[in-house]
Amino acid sequence: MRKITWSEDARADVRRIDRSTAMRIFTTIQRFAETGEGDVKGLKGESGELRLRVGDYRVRFTDEGDDRSEFTPCDIGARLTADRVLESPTLSQRARKDRAPGRRQ
Repeated sequence: MRKITWSEDARADVRRIDRSTAMRIFTTIQRFAETGEGDVKGLKGESGELRLRVGDYRVRFTDEGDDRSEFTPCDIGARLTADRVLESPTLSQRARKDRAPGRRQ
């Protein structure tokens, strides 16, 4: 079984989520720690971070240790915010851009 070391950001993220969703996230993380099973993908870039999918939520984490015996959840967020690339415009920026000049909505 892998050791789970929670980051402060991940702890804060879990506290903001409703209880039933948080319990589902905990169950999925525990199952991944015990069996390695889960919807896991490597993230782009050289960070070496991975993401674990839990319904509409994503858990971004790192695998650590010589034999990957430890992993650290870094962030937990809803899919729409967790998967958003930093360079992409926010929803409000896109809405302003799509409006015709001089036209009220």
